[in-house]
Amino acid sequence: MTTLTQSYKAAKYHKKITIIFFLLFSLLLFLLTFISQLIYSQEAMMSFISKKWDYLKTILPQANTNFNEQLISSNHYITTIYDNFYVASLLSSIFIFFLLSIYIAKNRKEDIQTMQYIGIKKKIILKHLLMDLLLPIILSLSFIMLLFLIFQNQLINRSVNINRNMVNNYFDEELLSIHETNNINQQSTVSKLTKDSKVTTPVRNGLSPYNEATLFEFHVKSNSFRKTFTIILINFSKLCLTSFLGCLLGFYSYTTLFLSRRHQTV
Repeated sequence: MTTLTQSYKAAKYHKKITIIFFLLFSLLLFLLTFISQLIYSQEAMMSFISKKWDYLKTILPQANTNFNEQLISSNHYITTIYDNFYVASLLSSIFIFFLLSIYIAKNRKEDIQTMQYIGIKKKIILKHLLMDLLLPIILSLSFIMLLFLIFQNQLINRSVNINRNMVNNYFDEELLSIHETNNINQQSTVSKLTKDSKVTTPVRNGLSPYNEATLFEFHVKSNSFRKTFTIILINFSKLCLTSFLGCLLGFYSYTTLFLSRRHQTV
């Protein structure tokens, strides 16, 4: 309780710093959470489509067997892009918080010098500076949770649309079309057509529950907020760790290098 009171007083006194830290932390938390949602939606969509394709092969044994391998390959390709972007965002957050902590320490230079003058140890000063950031971090978590709670369906649908566009680009803008041939046995085949091509033979009723549109169709069920809440908490924990590391390095660098050099010159 004392820590929160201290953080509240610091936030109230240094409003500009608090707002900047809150906005950056919230932006990074939203970014990491949305990337995680993209990965989760992509894996769910691929699992759903794979089940469709497995069923399709049972009624169409002559279907293209390479499609499933291509589907798995596309999933690996897309999730790898997301994973790399996620790791890059985490590493970038360390550098961002490092620069931000130097800016904060510079604006609170008089407070730091006063604490040094009365004999407060450096580790206590660093702890004090870090604890002052506790309130904007808590507010940021509350804000992002509220944001995802209100716009949960819109954000999930947006992530699914992005993933579908990624899949379409991976397949060179080709769609899978199931149509009926004109041979004697009326067998069905599977072929790839571009978006501009037209299927001249109609889909046979009852032959397959999927066509070029419905095979890739994925309707997101309303995920419980528990899953979204878990994703947010995981990313919040990671971001707290990177922010702690970046701010600690920044505060330590400023108090050790800049202020110590300043005292020596004086």
